[in-house]
Amino acid sequence: MTTFALDSALEAISAVFLLAALLYAYRLSKLTKGAEIVALAKPKSFFGSILISFASLLVMELMLLLNNLFFSIPYVEELARLLIIVTAFFAVFGLYSAVYYYRTSPTKVSASLERKESV
Repeated sequence: MTTFALDSALEAISAVFLLAALLYAYRLSKLTKGAEIVALAKPKSFFGSILISFASLLVMELMLLLNNLFFSIPYVEELARLLIIVTAFFAVFGLYSAVYYYRTSPTKVSASLERKESV
C-alpha cells in the first residue's frame, strides 16, 4: 500500500469519526430542547472529559510546533489526527454526561424538585 493511499484512508477514517461525533452532539443538543436543566449529572466525569479534550488539543499543537521548529517527530500527522478524534470523543462524552434534564413541563419539574426536598 502506498503512502498516498494510507494517508487518504486515514483522512477518510478521521473525517467519518469527526462527522459521527458532530452528529451525535447535535442529536444530544436537540434532546434538551425545552428541557429544564436541574444539575450537573456527574461533575467529576464531565470536567475530566473536558480536561482530556483540551489537553489533547494542547498536546497536538505543541507536537506540531516542535515538529516544525526543532526536530522531526515520526508519524506526526497520524498522531495529530488521532488526537483530534480523541478531542472530539471526549468533548461529546462530556456533553453526554453533563446534565440531567427533564422533558416535561416546568411545573412538573418544580413539583418533582419540591418532593425531593421534602424527603
